[in-house]
Amino acid sequence: MDERQGQGAPGTSGFFNRPVIVSLLYLATYFTGFSLIVGIILAHIWRSEAREEWEISHLRYLIRTFWITAAVVAGAAVLMIAYLIAVASNGPNDAHAGEALLASFAAAMIVAAIALVWMAVRSLVSLVKAGTREPIARPETWLF
Repeated sequence: MDERQGQGAPGTSGFFNRPVIVSLLYLATYFTGFSLIVGIILAHIWRSEAREEWEISHLRYLIRTFWITAAVVAGAAVLMIAYLIAVASNGPNDAHAGEALLASFAAAMIVAAIALVWMAVRSLVSLVKAGTREPIARPETWLF
């Protein structure tokens, strides 16, 4: 039996190890809306307890995934709120100004959507690799 398959973190066995649990919580956010918070809390707690390199790499990768996604979505939310304030305070009196505001709002929504898809892909990459206890080659990367 492969030694990576037989050993897990305390309290986990088989496929369900700590990085898999965090990845599943991240992915469940698309249905629950709140499990991402539970996932990031567990990732931070478990990172300090992790002993194996593959597990440390996954938890670092998942923590970075959360914070990068949070920063991008927060930036997009600020742009959306700025759009709403601009429309509410001035109204789109000028047709070109209204189009520009609407374009900025649409761009912010697209950026937020891309960030959420990016988070899902990174979570799936971690899920698959953690299932076989394979480390993330470059956990600091912005890519996959």
